[in-house]
Amino acid sequence: MDTINDDQSVIWVPGSRTLTKTTDIPPVAVNLPAVYGVSDSGRARWMMRLPANIMLILIFVLGVPNWPSMLTSDKLGPIGGPFLIIGFIVFFCGTIVSAYSLLWNMHCAKIHPSDVLTITRQGILDMRVSDSVVEWCDITRTPVIQANGGGTSVALYMRPEFDGVLKGPQALRRIIIPRAKTTLITIEVTSLSGDRHALVEVILLLAKQANQQLKTA
Repeated sequence: MDTINDDQSVIWVPGSRTLTKTTDIPPVAVNLPAVYGVSDSGRARWMMRLPANIMLILIFVLGVPNWPSMLTSDKLGPIGGPFLIIGFIVFFCGTIVSAYSLLWNMHCAKIHPSDVLTITRQGILDMRVSDSVVEWCDITRTPVIQANGGGTSVALYMRPEFDGVLKGPQALRRIIIPRAKTTLITIEVTSLSGDRHALVEVILLLAKQANQQLKTA
C-alpha cells in the first residue's frame, strides 16, 4: 500500500513489535527518498570498540617473538603448535578486518554525517559501501543479521552478473574471496539515526517488490 506524488512517494511498512504489543500494530509511513545519518550512539559504539581491537593487535604483534618456542613446545605435541599458530593468525586477521571496518565507518560518518545512506525507488545508496546506487533489481536475497553484540545488519546477496564498484570493507571482502558465486553486501543499520526498524522493513519490501516484478515480466 503506497501512494506516489510526483518524484516523491510514501511507502507503508509493518510497525515494530514491543514486549507488550505484538498484534494490531499500525503500519509506519516512510517518505521516499529516505535519508539516514549516523547517530551519536553509533559513533559511541565505534569509539568503545576500537581501543579493544587496537589492544588485541598490539598483543599479537608483541607476541610474535615467542611463536617459535610455541611451535617446538613438548606440551602441545608435534602438531599442536602449528594448529595453535594457525588459530592465532586467523583470529589476528579477523581483528585487523574488524578494526579497519570501525575506522572506515568513522571516516564515512565524518564525511557524510547526515546522509550516509539513502533509500529511493531505484535502489539503496550507502556511502560506506559504494558511490553508486545498488539497484533493487540486482538483489536476490535480503536476510536480516542479528549480531551477538546487539547490532543489526541487512545482507544483500547480489545477482552473479552484478559488477558494481564497491569500496571499504566490502571491496576488501571481494578481494579476499575473489571467486565467490555471488557478491555479498552488508548494510549496517544499528549505527544509523531514525527508525531503524522501518529502515530494515523498507529494504526488505522494495527488494521483494523488485524480484516479483522480474518474475512476472
